[in-house]
Amino acid sequence: MKSPHAVAALLHRVTLAVAMALAAGVPVAGAAPHGILRADIDTAADPCTDFFQYANGSWRKAHPIPSYMDRWSRRWESGETNKAHVRDILTQVSARSDWPRGSAEQPSGDFYAACMDEKKVEALGAKPVEPWLAEIRAIEDKAGIERMIVRLHEVGIAVPFGIFANEDLHDPSRTIAHVFANGLGMPDRDYFHKPEARFVEAREKYAGHVARMFGLAGTESDAAKQHAATVFAFEKRRAQASLDNVALRDPKQQDHMTYTADDDPRRPASDREIPRQRAAVEPFAIRRGIRMQGRRADGPAGRGALRSLVIRKSGWARPSTTAC
Repeated sequence: MKSPHAVAALLHRVTLAVAMALAAGVPVAGAAPHGILRADIDTAADPCTDFFQYANGSWRKAHPIPSYMDRWSRRWESGETNKAHVRDILTQVSARSDWPRGSAEQPSGDFYAACMDEKKVEALGAKPVEPWLAEIRAIEDKAGIERMIVRLHEVGIAVPFGIFANEDLHDPSRTIAHVFANGLGMPDRDYFHKPEARFVEAREKYAGHVARMFGLAGTESDAAKQHAATVFAFEKRRAQASLDNVALRDPKQQDHMTYTADDDPRRPASDREIPRQRAAVEPFAIRRGIRMQGRRADGPAGRGALRSLVIRKSGWARPSTTAC
């Protein structure tokens, strides 16, 4: 099994490969016209009373929402067209297995061909992820959970939180870590707690889906249902500690700054969460090359360690206790 770093690197190369294939002139459909298209305009509508109908009416009338979509617009149509172009490129590239090793076409063609080989996928079952499952089963303590979270982040699985580098909302000259709530299996908090029929139905279907996933991984039916119930109960507790969609519209509820430098005057003297937060977030900041406060110090084994860390937390109902 390839290391997480190798997998992440290969995925990055696939993305670049598709872009390079486009740049290399792989045949695709002709470019669409740009600018305002007069044919889209409904000249019968009064732009002073309904500008949306005036600007888009003719296009919407000629392009009803497809049965497989829940919305439709020129932007969405362009997105679907671009997906079709990418599919055509990958189909063409994956039809050959003699691309030079390390070329742009080789990883993209190999990945796409492996993905589309449904017979082999069905035959392998959960075998490709078994090493990961074995590591998860071997976890015995909190330290093991933390190590697994780091490993999952290394391959792009941002659970139970996400982290990225971006400007400080209060000082755009600084780049800081933004940590946000993540990892729920359903879209948001409401799906786990609201009593409306559609949410109840979604919960029932989600529990069944999780049980099926355990079954596909080789778990017996009764045990799979028990494991699914455990997963759902855990996620429900995490959803309870998350902000709902209305609260997420309030920027103040998504802006919880944490200063970790021991000598930073903005750090509350009574804040005992800081060491734990710094220990949990620092590995991700280092691996993703996030620059915090512009200061680094030499760390163990030659690795750069962060002397100070500024963290902006969002998405949690109780940010001081659920960040890590």
